[in-house]
This record gives sequence, structure tokens and C-alpha cells, in this order.
Amino acid sequence: MSPKRPDPLRCRKLPGAADTLVVMKTGATDFTSQVPTHFDTTFVCAPNYIIFSDHEEIFRGHQIHDVLATVSEELRAEHPDFEIYRRLSQSGRSALAPYENKQINFKAVDGDVTGGKGDSAGWKLDKWKFLPMFHQTLTLSPGYKWYMFIEPDSAIFWSTVLKYQQQLDHSRPYYMGSQVLIGDLEFAHGGSGYLVSDAALKRVVDYYLAHKEDLEKFNEEQWAGDAVAGETFKRADASLTRVWPIVQGDHPGEFPWGRDHGDKPLWCFPTMTWHHMSAADAENMWDFEQRWIADGGLDNTTSGGYLRYRDVFTFYVQPQMKTAKSGWDNGSSDIEGQLTDLPSCYRACEKDSACLQYRFNLQTKKCTTSKEPRLGKKALQMEEFVSGWLYDRVEEWRRKRPACEEDLWIEGND
Repeated sequence: MSPKRPDPLRCRKLPGAADTLVVMKTGATDFTSQVPTHFDTTFVCAPNYIIFSDHEEIFRGHQIHDVLATVSEELRAEHPDFEIYRRLSQSGRSALAPYENKQINFKAVDGDVTGGKGDSAGWKLDKWKFLPMFHQTLTLSPGYKWYMFIEPDSAIFWSTVLKYQQQLDHSRPYYMGSQVLIGDLEFAHGGSGYLVSDAALKRVVDYYLAHKEDLEKFNEEQWAGDAVAGETFKRADASLTRVWPIVQGDHPGEFPWGRDHGDKPLWCFPTMTWHHMSAADAENMWDFEQRWIADGGLDNTTSGGYLRYRDVFTFYVQPQMKTAKSGWDNGSSDIEGQLTDLPSCYRACEKDSACLQYRFNLQTKKCTTSKEPRLGKKALQMEEFVSGWLYDRVEEWRRKRPACEEDLWIEGND
């Protein structure tokens, strides 16, 4: 593929872009570490977007909206979940303690963007943002056919978003995402992103406004705001359309490339979203899509003119497997035992004809291998891993993957 970013970018003029609004939900605690890269990537391609946070401000000329401004005044003034919101309202992001700032935490754990949630103040507040976000989106930016909701550690293939919409009717109530269950609540996982038609958004906003007090009580009882969103869509007669694996929440280093969905290989499905992406990950994936477009990917009728997981593995993941990486965890988990050194771990993998990769812990001398290819991610600072791949075997594995001869768009639940 072309080594440099193409200019001008074709992604700015793709069919359907004018009918689509990208909606980002974020928070002050992770804003500076994650959001700015989207101004140089996602929002370069998407001509229409809106950003909601728990703190209203102008950031580098971009309007950031207070998503919680329409929550009941009593909750904002008194509920303990809103304590950080009250501080932000009074003093801005300077009110955050160092341990609350995701930018600092982000650097401290070497790019692990999954940390810093759970019981944190920002995480407790986040669950209150979903329903007001739908309301404000429709109020501030009406008239679009499609709304693509994402979070700062999400990455999307913009060309796939638009291609997918071409298969669908926006006048139908589509609420489409990667399905998750908490108890009997089924919903689209927020971090994976989810696609909503204008018909569905209008239904959920009408329901929210008619039942706001009851829904705020329901929200208080839950811990996941995306679960509250899913239940509200369901009550509004716009139940979830399950579209995993097209929309999914893995990082490209952790995706199970060799597995199937039903009787179809994941390898052949269209790919639209990724999650747990650092700013560098998101930029690299965006660059990959632009090079793919510049190299004629959209015009390739043989492949369907859209990105499949096959393409991401072949042109993005596999090239990174040519040499061993220090400080890297490729997720190998088949235990080979304790060996004396890294070359011994390599040879243990080499002796097994099915082995594709290995991982060696320099501190514990533990060697693990795997028969499935996986790129993995940068190891945490306390993990002294070296990871490697038998590249010729990975290439042979790739060549034996099935040919993708049919379109696998998901348009409704089975």
C-alpha cells in the first residue's frame, strides 16, 4: 500500500456523508488524552459532527457541549454522582485532581486505555450522559438520516459506515450495535460505537421527554449508561439490531482472526469499528483506511468496495509481525513451561508445526505459544515480555483462509 497519506483525501467526499452526523461522548477526565487526535483523523473525513462532554468549552476552536445541562436540576445539584460535574462547572478542568486526569493515567500505564474507570468519579457520571445526549443531538443537529455514536477510544472506518447505510432504510427505527447483555437488559456496547437512524432517534427522544422522571430513577439504579440507553430504545419500540461483528469492541491486536460467526468466518465480514484504541492506534488505523482508499479499495468490485477483516489483517496487522518485539504482549497463552532463555522459547514454537507465535517473560522465564495469530499490544511496564511470530507460518495461515465471495452485511436480527 502507499507509504504516505494521500492528499487530497477522498474520504471527505464519499456518498452519504452529508446525511450522517458523528456524535462523540466524552468527559473532562479523558478529554485531552483522547479527543484531540479525532480532530486530525475522524473529523477530517466526517463533515458533520458534534461533541458532548460533562464540561462545556471551546477547545481549539471546536464547540464542546455540556451533555448534562438538561438533566434535572435537583440531580445536578445534589446527587453524589454529579460531584465532579459541580466542580467542573465552577472551575473547569483545572478542578480535576491529578489522579482524576486520564491524560496522566494514560501515560503512567503506557497506553492502556482500559484503565481508570470502575469506581472513578468520571465513570460514575458517565452513565447519566446517554439519554440527554440523544435529546440534545436531535435538538442541536436535526435533519440527518443517520447518527453514528462513538467514544474517544473508539475508531471507525468512515467508508464502511457510509457503505453500510446504503444497504438500509433510514425511515426504519434502526438502533444497531455490538450486542451486550446485563441481566435481561440487551443493549449496544457504547465503546464499540452504534449506528442510529433518524426514525429510531426521534422515537427514543420522544419517549425520554415523556418519561424523563421515571427514566432518571431507572438510570440511578443502573451502573452502565449504555444499558439504560438500550432499555429506553426498546421501550420506544426501536429494539437493538445485533450487528456484531461488523460493529465490535476489540482492539486490532486482540481480534480473533481465525474464528467464525455462525457458519461464516469473521475474516470475511465488513469491519466498521474498533475499541480500546490509544490516540496513536486511532491515528494509525485512520491512516490505513486513507491509504486503502487511495489505492483503489473503494473501486475494487471483486472485494465489494469495502474493508473486511481480511484486509485489516493482511495490510495492517500481518506486516507488524515480521520481527520480534520487546516490551510487547501478543497474547500467546499455550504454556510451554519455564525455559532458560528467549531462543529456547522460539525453538519450542518452531518444533510444533502448528505454532505461529510465542511470548517469553524475561523475569519469570515462562514461555507461552499460540496456534492462532494475534498481534497483541504494548505490555504494561511491569511485564517484561518479548513476543515473536514465525512469519512464514503466519503467511501460510493467511493464504489458507477462506475466499470471501459473498457480502455479509447484517440488516436485521435472525
